[in-house]
Amino acid sequence: MVDIYSILRRNAMVLVVFVVAAVLMKRAEFIAGTVLGMAVATANFMLLQNAVKRMFSAAAPVSRLMASYMLHFVLKILLIAALLFVCVKFLSIDWKGFISGLVLSSFIFITEILKLQKVRQCQSSPNR
Repeated sequence: MVDIYSILRRNAMVLVVFVVAAVLMKRAEFIAGTVLGMAVATANFMLLQNAVKRMFSAAAPVSRLMASYMLHFVLKILLIAALLFVCVKFLSIDWKGFISGLVLSSFIFITEILKLQKVRQCQSSPNR
């Protein structure tokens, strides 16, 4: 399992850099979009991690679990799209900030997963 706290720490570090840059550029709506994008991506990752854990530890048939997972996935994408629409339309949140928050968090998740795989690979290989 990926350590969610290390991901949250890295998200916070990237967010601090974005906040400083946005304050210097005087773009509060960009900061809000980035924060919201990172929050949505982090929540999505945590839900995905729990879904995969449940899928592989459950005694139910995999086909039934996969259908349930796909339904939850579609509903989650629709919820994110609705959230983005409402935030951009009514709360004046910058959609570019939202997308950059999603992308930055995804990049952080991928690097954490690759780092974890590298550590596991080094631990399982015999000493040279």
